Amino acid sequence: MSAASLPRRLARKAAYWLRNANPRRFHALERWCTPALAPAAGGAVAVFNHFEADGSVPAHVLWHLAQWRAAGFALVFITTSAQLQPESLARLQALCWLVLRRRNVGMDIGGWPTAVQAIEQAAGQPLAAFGRLLLTNDSVFGPLQPIGAWMPPMAARGLDLWGITDSQERGHHLQSYFLVLETPAALAFFRRWALRMKLIDDREAVIARYELGLSQDASAAGLRWAALVEGAALLAQARTAGELPPALADHLARRPGQFNPTHALWRAAVAHAGSPYLKRDLLRRFRASPAEFAAARALVVSAAPAYPVGLLDDYFGDGGAAASEPSSPRQATR
Repeated sequence: MSAASLPRRLARKAAYWLRNANPRRFHALERWCTPALAPAAGGAVAVFNHFEADGSVPAHVLWHLAQWRAAGFALVFITTSAQLQPESLARLQALCWLVLRRRNVGMDIGGWPTAVQAIEQAAGQPLAAFGRLLLTNDSVFGPLQPIGAWMPPMAARGLDLWGITDSQERGHHLQSYFLVLETPAALAFFRRWALRMKLIDDREAVIARYELGLSQDASAAGLRWAALVEGAALLAQARTAGELPPALADHLARRPGQFNPTHALWRAAVAHAGSPYLKRDLLRRFRASPAEFAAARALVVSAAPAYPVGLLDDYFGDGGAAASEPSSPRQATR
């Protein structure tokens, strides 16, 4: 080893230790707590991951949070923005038990161990003592349907873990933009699983190791999981109805079963299968075509009349930062 290479090797080892062995690697950089909004004993907690380059919290995110607050969840909001705007922080503190700012590393999923540590520290009890843990983020618009219409039926199925959509792409798994852990066994499993995470920034590696890995590891632990909207059933219905998009048919001919239902069959998922969420990146793609965006907006109005569709207009209107791609690579939720 040359003398010149030694500093570089030491720097790489130090960086690895900071991300993957340092006991404080998941700690929040800043923390705000509103004790009056803490969960009751055995209560439900919702964790929401966020990023906006300017530190704002858009109106549709605040509305989303308010729906879960009204449904009885204590809210934990985690941002990787460099700084929250003061007005946004004030609004969050009126809604959330905990507001956390963490390093922008590990994508959205990297916020999960931060949440586990912060929840246990603030509550003074283990994660498994809570009644339910919800994991979601700002990659979606919704809920499009009232929570009471779709959450209780899923909770009644006796599952340990469930999500809105599943996918067979790269292996059967729940898509990580919305997950619910229902049982003490699932919560204890998730705590162990999350606190072993390594903070990596390669999006494909995060998806393979953690989005797919969570479902696979949950199965190996004997946990039962399922999705509200099953991708295989959605595909079968589209084929039966003769509504399979030609581009998807061509794709499936080359890669059978390999598709993302939140993109490839989003219309059927929202209009026919009752999916309560619509992906933000899908609408961002449509924003380049006024006709496509208008059609998507009209579908939301038709399928989800209770949803304030003006939130879409507020976020995407007049171009600007919201209409462009995020400047952070932190999203690995699909």
